[in-house]
Amino acid sequence: MGAFIKAQNDRRIDSFFRGAEMPAMFRAVFESGEFERVAEYRRSEIRYLLDGIEAWLDEMGMPHWCDHEDDRLKEVM
Repeated sequence: MGAFIKAQNDRRIDSFFRGAEMPAMFRAVFESGEFERVAEYRRSEIRYLLDGIEAWLDEMGMPHWCDHEDDRLKEVM
């Protein structure tokens, strides 16, 4: 959630969430439609998780492969 807020590069959003209790505040605001970015957040959340998994696999030296033609992944990549 913090990574998504930072990625917005928006002072209004940054100041709004500074010191806020996550995740309750985050979900209440973004899911209310206040910033109209719910779908964008969902995609970025999945992308963030996939990037983290890939980095961990690389760090552990474990081989992996990602099918970028997979329709489910095309939505978030």
